Amino acid sequence: MLVYVSRYFNIIAPLLRRIIRKRYGYELAAKAYNGARPIYRQMLADFPSIGADNPMADNAYESLVFFAMYRAAAGELTPDMLRAVVGDLFDLPVVKGAIGLSGDLNRAADMRHMNELLRSRARWADEHPDEAPYSWDFNFGDSEDDTRVCYHFTRCPLNDFCREQDLLDVLPVMCEIDHVTVRLAHGRLTREHTLAQGGAFCDYLIEGDRGTVGGEVHTREDAIKGAYKALGDSATVYDAMMTCGTPLGVAMSWVVWLIGPRENAAYLEAAMSGVPEGFSGSLLEVPVGTGVLTMPLYRTLPEAQVTCLDYSPDMMAAARERAERDGLSNVSFVQGDVGALPFDDGSFDIVMSLNGFHAFPDKEAAYAETLRVLKPGGTFCGCFYVQGEIALTDGWIRRFHEPRGFFTPPYETAASLEERLRGMYSQVHVETHKSMACFVCVK
Repeated sequence: MLVYVSRYFNIIAPLLRRIIRKRYGYELAAKAYNGARPIYRQMLADFPSIGADNPMADNAYESLVFFAMYRAAAGELTPDMLRAVVGDLFDLPVVKGAIGLSGDLNRAADMRHMNELLRSRARWADEHPDEAPYSWDFNFGDSEDDTRVCYHFTRCPLNDFCREQDLLDVLPVMCEIDHVTVRLAHGRLTREHTLAQGGAFCDYLIEGDRGTVGGEVHTREDAIKGAYKALGDSATVYDAMMTCGTPLGVAMSWVVWLIGPRENAAYLEAAMSGVPEGFSGSLLEVPVGTGVLTMPLYRTLPEAQVTCLDYSPDMMAAARERAERDGLSNVSFVQGDVGALPFDDGSFDIVMSLNGFHAFPDKEAAYAETLRVLKPGGTFCGCFYVQGEIALTDGWIRRFHEPRGFFTPPYETAASLEERLRGMYSQVHVETHKSMACFVCVK
């Protein structure tokens, strides 16, 4: 058995309740949450004796919270619904930030640290022979190095527990969390077998996601963040707030949006994730603004043909100056209106719009035009403000931004945006970061 420790339930269960309520309604969230604690206690009592001080015990304590809420829902929360809830959980900034701070698996030092951490957990089992037969058994597949971790389990107490408790239908959801946590630490997990799916073992091959470890690694994300940090005193107030590139920008972003530098980088990364690394097709950005957000991205895409459009000559002049300063010969500029784009149908592989739709006076025309100029199978991606997420931000928009013409109602909510996009595109992903909605859609 495992001794009941309240902190795991008290941290994880309220987050799951919030997500279930948002996705599936108050009644199911209340049912799953209110009935889960006694089930959680009983599950801990029934769990194999792996030792309370076992460094792998966290895995059990945390997983059983999910199992308890699933069981408390009495069949109303399906495995696929739980999978969606888990996905939302790991999209929460507080969760992504906590895992992201654990390191970057593209760095040799961080990979060495993971290797040593896992090997220390294996040593614990050797030093505790009474609990070892019930715990995870580490079998390392190669010598320790700086570029990867390779091991497998032939015994997993979670697998044994789920088989006894008739929970095998949800165990694969927990297995998928391994992939998510590795990815958030900038790694890649390759796995061909799991005990949960009837295999003889669970295999793990963990590598950095950039293909190199050690020395300097220059990725698109590094290049963009470096460009934002390099703005310094040359940044306008607009540029500083968009990038959190100066102390003033950080302060303004926090006051208005409750977003700090880490989450600012996260939502911009999500918004631009529809543009693959090494992209070499045609891309339309509308509106380009001053180009502060995207010129660093275009530096990494020398083979792409980029067209930047804006209604404001002043904004476009600033963006053109940036492009010229960076030597971006593959970027051209067109002054125009998003509601009447001067391009033929199906002209672009990607249409990207960062922080624009909340300002467009004719949003219906903007949605129609961006769809029209996109090729079949093309990607529409970007971000903009949605109301109803943060009351403080909504107040700033209403009292400050609207009177100055920076924003123009009506605004989408996160739910209305997803519903709209699903009615227009074949594939849609929407995620919110405070009051910013980020989307990637396929036509």
